[in-house]
Amino acid sequence: MTRAYAEPQSGARARLRVVTTGEIRLIPGRDCHDEYAPGAGVVATQGYDLADHHLNGRKLGMPDEPATDQRGTVSEVFVTAGQPVEVNFISQQIATGTSNWVCNLKWSFVPEAGKDYVSRSSQSFEACSLSVTTLDGQSVGHRDYLNACPAK
Repeated sequence: MTRAYAEPQSGARARLRVVTTGEIRLIPGRDCHDEYAPGAGVVATQGYDLADHHLNGRKLGMPDEPATDQRGTVSEVFVTAGQPVEVNFISQQIATGTSNWVCNLKWSFVPEAGKDYVSRSSQSFEACSLSVTTLDGQSVGHRDYLNACPAK
């Protein structure tokens, strides 16, 4: 997927800050992986030339976090409240020779109207991590590894 995420323009919304060393894609209205869902797309990307980069570095005025790791690309976007959204992290690093370590992690959660959330994702060699929390650090969502949407 190379297109940009399409934010909700009206209705109940929440804000999501994304901090990543790879690429973050959002899939709105789904708690399963469906890259063809309306609005699905790239929010932040670091080093993936084919992906749309125009949301990289975007700020919505979310409050600063106390002394947290902000390495990587940081973007802030609106998400629809009261509906599931999947946060999909992808990344790869060269292991040895022609081998790569590849990350593909997913979380889904239902944002609450007016709340601020943070998604952090990173890769260090074979270790991958993805978390979604409220701005004050409370964990939200659940992890899905290969939760594909049912065939249509």
